[in-house]
Amino acid sequence: MTNQERGNAGPNVYITSDPHFYHANIMKHCGRTAFMTDDDKERYILAKADATGTLMHQFRPSEESVQRMNVGLVANINKKVGRDDILWCLGDWSMIPKHKKYYDAYYNRCREVRDWIQCRKIYFIWGNHDDNDG
Repeated sequence: MTNQERGNAGPNVYITSDPHFYHANIMKHCGRTAFMTDDDKERYILAKADATGTLMHQFRPSEESVQRMNVGLVANINKKVGRDDILWCLGDWSMIPKHKKYYDAYYNRCREVRDWIQCRKIYFIWGNHDDNDG
């Protein structure tokens, strides 16, 4: 029940963690098949059935699946949060690249995703995938 439904003024506070925006491998590690293309889903199912683990090791979701995941996660968040609400993310907003030359693109993507979310305030707690020193 939201603050408004309770008759209380003020923003609602929501908490999330580990969305892992733009992190292709999280789709296979967590089985996020709802966001995968049909082709990726088929390859994922075959990889899961491979007893040697070779196919799963080689499996990488397509960019289309990753983008579907990003859009889907934002849509799920936006179904809950309102413009005046507060969202806390308790780590692993995205996945920091291993090489510093990609840091600018990483920060731009993080900002882009943040801008897709409709609430005005989002507070972040750094997770081990958000910081190269984590």
